[in-house]
Amino acid sequence: MKNKIIFSCFIIVLLVGCHGEIIDWLPPKDSIAPGTVSNVQVENLPGAARITYDLPDDEDLLAVEAVYTINGKEWKSSASAYTDTLTVEGFGSTDPQIIQIYCLDRSMNYSEAVNVEIHPLTPPVTSIFESIKMDPTFGGVSLRWDNPTKANVSVWILAEDSTGIIREKETVYTNSSSGRFALRGYEPEEKTFGAFVRDHWDNISDTLYAQLTPFEETKIDPAKFHPFPLVRDIYLSYQFYYMFDGNLWEGLYSYIEVTLTPVFFTFDLGAPVRLNRYILWHRLDLAYQDYSPKRWKIYGALDPDLSSSDTEYWETGYQKDWTLLSEVDDFSLYKPSGNERPITDEDMTAARNGFEMDCINSDVAVRYLRFEIPEGWSAQGRVVIGELEFYGVYVK
Repeated sequence: MKNKIIFSCFIIVLLVGCHGEIIDWLPPKDSIAPGTVSNVQVENLPGAARITYDLPDDEDLLAVEAVYTINGKEWKSSASAYTDTLTVEGFGSTDPQIIQIYCLDRSMNYSEAVNVEIHPLTPPVTSIFESIKMDPTFGGVSLRWDNPTKANVSVWILAEDSTGIIREKETVYTNSSSGRFALRGYEPEEKTFGAFVRDHWDNISDTLYAQLTPFEETKIDPAKFHPFPLVRDIYLSYQFYYMFDGNLWEGLYSYIEVTLTPVFFTFDLGAPVRLNRYILWHRLDLAYQDYSPKRWKIYGALDPDLSSSDTEYWETGYQKDWTLLSEVDDFSLYKPSGNERPITDEDMTAARNGFEMDCINSDVAVRYLRFEIPEGWSAQGRVVIGELEFYGVYVK
C-alpha cells in the first residue's frame, strides 16, 4: 500500500507542477496545414499500386491519406507518419487512375492534395476469370481457377433451370491461390452453365457460359454397407455405422490404438459399383486434428483373394491385386490453407462442406473398399471419420 501511495503522489506532482497548475501534455492545436509529400514513386500492382514518398518536415504530422474513386464510390487508404509507403487497391481495370494524396496533422488539418497517376496491372477479377476451366462431371459441372495474388473474391456459379432461365446457384468465397468447385444434382441432360468473379469493390468480370452434359451418377446406398475386417485392420465395432448416419459430430472413432502404421479398415459396399467420387468429413469437433486422416488411400476390389493370412501381404502386397481409387497427399485439396496452422475460417467451411474427391479408375467395378491411412493430423494409431458418402453407378 505504501508503494501505491508514493506512486500516486509522484503522478500528482507531475500533473500539478510547482505552481499548482494543471499541465496539458497534449500538443497545442493550430490551424496551420502541414506540408505535402514529395518525390512520389509508384509501383503498379494487379488492380492496385504501392506508392512511396518523402514526408514533409512537420513535427505534428499524423498520417498520409490517399483518396480515390472506384465504381462511383470514394475510397480512402492511409498510412501513419512512421512510414513512407501506402497501398491503394480495388481497381477493376488497367485504366490510369488519379490518386489524391494528403498529409494530415494532429490538429486534423489537411495539406493541399498531390495528384498521382497510377496504372494498375490486370485486376484479380479479370485474371481469375480468364483462368476458369469448366467441364462436365458426375451429376453436374466442375470448375477450377487460379488466384496467384490470393485476392479476396467470390466466384458466382450459374445454371439453367427447368424453364430455361439461367440463375445463380452457388457462390464460393475464397482467397486461396487456387480453387475448385463442383455443382451437383443434375441429370445427364445438356444444360447451360456459367460463372463470373466479383470482389469487395463491386468489380465484376465477364461471364463464362458453356453448354455441358453432366455424367450419370447415383448415391451408393449406405444401408447395404457392412464391415469386412481383414488382416491388419483396426476394430470397427458398431461405430462403423456412425460414418453413414448424417451426424458430423460423431462418426467412427476406433477404440483400440495400434502401434503399426498405416491404419487399415475394410468394408463391403453390398453390391458391385463403379465409383465416380466420394465425400469424406472429419468429425467437426476434431477437424484437422487428433486421429482425423491427414493422408489416405482407398483401394477397391470386386472379388478379392482372401486366402493369405500373411501380415506383410495385407500391408503392402495386396496393393498389386486391388485397384487404387484415391490417393490424397496434397493437403490443399481439402484444407484451403494447406499444411499451415492455425486452422482458418475457410478451412472450417471446407470441413463442414466435406472433402469431395474424384475417384481414379472410375471405370473399374468394385465391391470392397480398403482405407489405408498412413498419417493422422496430430496423432497416430487410430482413425476418426465423421461421415462418408460414395457416388457412382451400380453394375448389373
